[in-house]
Amino acid sequence: MYFNYKKILPDVYSITDIAGTNCFLILGKKKAALIDTGIGLGSLKSCVQEITDLPLIVIGTHGHLDHLGGAGEFDQVYLNPLDFTLACGINARSRYDYAKANYEIINPQKKWTFEMSDFQRVKTSGYVPLNGREIFDLGGITLRLLPMPGHTQGSETILLEEARTVIFGDACNPGVFLFGDESSPVEVYMHTLETYKRDYESLYDKVMLSHGGPFIDKSILDVIIDICKEIIAGADEHIPDIIFGQKACSAKRIGAFGKRLDGKIGNILYNPDKIKVQIN
Repeated sequence: MYFNYKKILPDVYSITDIAGTNCFLILGKKKAALIDTGIGLGSLKSCVQEITDLPLIVIGTHGHLDHLGGAGEFDQVYLNPLDFTLACGINARSRYDYAKANYEIINPQKKWTFEMSDFQRVKTSGYVPLNGREIFDLGGITLRLLPMPGHTQGSETILLEEARTVIFGDACNPGVFLFGDESSPVEVYMHTLETYKRDYESLYDKVMLSHGGPFIDKSILDVIIDICKEIIAGADEHIPDIIFGQKACSAKRIGAFGKRLDGKIGNILYNPDKIKVQIN
């Protein structure tokens, strides 16, 4: 009712919640790791228990409500401390409104019948700080955390070393959101991606995302770097928009579900006042 799950790699399940967010369950020989907790509608813990009874580690890719809205079900959740304020400040009403809006987009023929009481409590404590490039040994599967700030300052990617697969989450995807107060200027984000490419691209062959897919070609990193360069040069399409009440510009013309009208993949929605680094 609340979740759909499927095996996408020999030891990895994607669990998609009612609002369209992909969480990932990774099964080692000794432990399991749950990456993100979704919007918080229904019991993700019960869904996980249908799949495995291994001891569970929970890791958040970043602090937004569609990724840690369900964190209240879990005692400990690892998170980059730069996103603690975001995660602890998740608003229950905003979470409900987001879930309803996304559900109605995904399921236009179905009626929304859920109440606030169907959601998990908002987690306001119990986050465990990630201190930088942690390694988690699940038994036969090694997870290595690689920071990719930009979408939020605490955004993390998760590398499955043996599978040569990385979870980008929302850090780099076909429609990067860079318009929030918590987001980096486009120029800073571009340098972050260039450094990530230099240091880590040789470690993975597959990329998984938190929305859609879940797989996407690893060239998405280069695509988004190139769009950053276009924005900085003033060569993007610069389409004004208001998203979640915030001023934004779309680098490319988009239609339904945020897809580019030219049929290509890759876009950035950014704050037009946060493009280049300001030097005082």
